[in-house]
Amino acid sequence: MIPCPVCGDSEAVRAVATLHREHVESRNLTDLARYLAPPRVQVRLPDPSYADRQETHVLLPSLVLSFLIGVAVAFMGYGFGGFLIATLPCALLGLLAAKLFAAARYEAARDEALAAAQGEERSPAHRKRQQQWEQAVYCPRDDIVSLAGGIIQLSPAQFHDIMTGRIGTEDESDEPATGHGL
Repeated sequence: MIPCPVCGDSEAVRAVATLHREHVESRNLTDLARYLAPPRVQVRLPDPSYADRQETHVLLPSLVLSFLIGVAVAFMGYGFGGFLIATLPCALLGLLAAKLFAAARYEAARDEALAAAQGEERSPAHRKRQQQWEQAVYCPRDDIVSLAGGIIQLSPAQFHDIMTGRIGTEDESDEPATGHGL
């Protein structure tokens, strides 16, 4: 095992993957276990109001159309009763069509988000983060995670930010990652 770059102790240093697996198997999900979790791609699903907005595209025109049909029926001599008999079924059909349209649009947006997440999982950046996670070691004495054989030293929170893609390492982006050894 690689010795800790700060304290030099090689007995306390543990592989991040092993440490995380032990925490998960023992159901001891501490903040440290969450920080040392393997890289995962976040699926960016559309927010629930997306369906409501899509529904509005069909619902408002269908309600206007059902109202106009009701007015036309009322003027043809059927009066207010004819207006209600024509308007209510048309409005209900419009509502059903709007719900179905919104559900289909939300499902399409959801499928697109899932496909984008799967594509991101196959990306070189995600594979690199996976390799970094597998090679990372943690020293509990100094509370640091070492990457690249001890060259890069990070706090567990900074390590989590790299693994989630919030920040990149120096060779991955132009912005330098902040850490003990940088």
